[in-house]
Amino acid sequence: MLPTEKLYYQDAYLREFTAQVTSKTALADGKFAVVLDRTAFYPEGGGQPCDLGTLNAAQVIDVRTINDEIVHTTAGDPGDGLLTGRLDWRRRFDHMQQHSGEHILSGILLANYQAENVGFHLSPASCQIDVTLPSLTAEQATAIEDAANAAIFANLPVTGRFVEQTDLSAYRLRKEPGKEFLQIRLVSVEDCDCCPCGGTHVSRTGEVGLLKIRSWEKRKQNIRLDFVCGGRALDDYRQKHELARALSSRFSAPVEGTLAAVERTLEKLAATQSQLAASRKSYHEELAARLLAEAANHGSGDLPVISRVFVNYSAADLQDFAARITAGGAICLLAADDNDGGRTSLLFAAPTATPLPMNELLKQTLSPFGGKGGGNALSAQGGLQGGDAEIILSSARKLLELKKQE
Repeated sequence: MLPTEKLYYQDAYLREFTAQVTSKTALADGKFAVVLDRTAFYPEGGGQPCDLGTLNAAQVIDVRTINDEIVHTTAGDPGDGLLTGRLDWRRRFDHMQQHSGEHILSGILLANYQAENVGFHLSPASCQIDVTLPSLTAEQATAIEDAANAAIFANLPVTGRFVEQTDLSAYRLRKEPGKEFLQIRLVSVEDCDCCPCGGTHVSRTGEVGLLKIRSWEKRKQNIRLDFVCGGRALDDYRQKHELARALSSRFSAPVEGTLAAVERTLEKLAATQSQLAASRKSYHEELAARLLAEAANHGSGDLPVISRVFVNYSAADLQDFAARITAGGAICLLAADDNDGGRTSLLFAAPTATPLPMNELLKQTLSPFGGKGGGNALSAQGGLQGGDAEIILSSARKLLELKKQE
């Protein structure tokens, strides 16, 4: 059987074609594996996802090279004989923009920073490369981005050609191809990059439109760059512009002054939270003293039990109050309801060993309600989504009382 003719190498802009079915296999769930005598569908490979589209009326949901054959997986029977293939052009052109932008970026990184591209990943959500840089500063990222966009705006030609292994010495390659390939496809961006590549690309850099580095992070000994090109860069700008516009309106400040307005608000919030924390400590001191005094008046020989439900308390707030109660010689059973998230948090603590250790008490209390937690004999914390805090604490008190009576 002759190999499939790869139309995507002849014309990356071909959106519709006809081809003969050379084999068709029924798969599970009504799917079919279809091999054609020629195809414009690019199979997954080299970090680039496959093309999608239709064969006649059947959706093409995957394209892969299997045993040197390009296999189209369709969601349904596309028919026999001569078929019409139509590409999802928006997806294909997006891949062309991202992949061509990756070549430009990689060429600049090698030329200006001697940084090699050792990994490329293209998905619907991200476009990333791993490069051999020990670190990257914001100033360097801006310089790299500026150089990449200068190459894009220069509208340089992008070409792809097949060459023999013996002819490679005539080209200045960014990376060497594997020795197992007798014939290699080289993709060149004039004055910027040249390397082996099997992907689809634009014909001139101007079609990449724009390249924006969004973020970077350390990955082992390398730097992983996340970037977007073309339509993705426009979508990214729109999203962030809408966010900037909304924040500008919310804080009654011009866009360029929004960050300062947010920082002022955060400073005020921090000051308010500090005041609230101080007020809560004073409240805890007074409340603990009163509750301990009331418990002492009952004259029980056992450790008194003090339970309380708070609203929108943090773990630190609960711990502060519990410390005051246990310091006064009482068992503390606390709950905090989060009105916004609907979560109930629990903190059980004791000044000394009790008939039912606090971690066991918490476990037995939460079990019927589907909550979880842990700790030790003197202190345990946990929680659950929803639940009535008063009922939960009542259950804990009953469990503790039953254990005392054993």
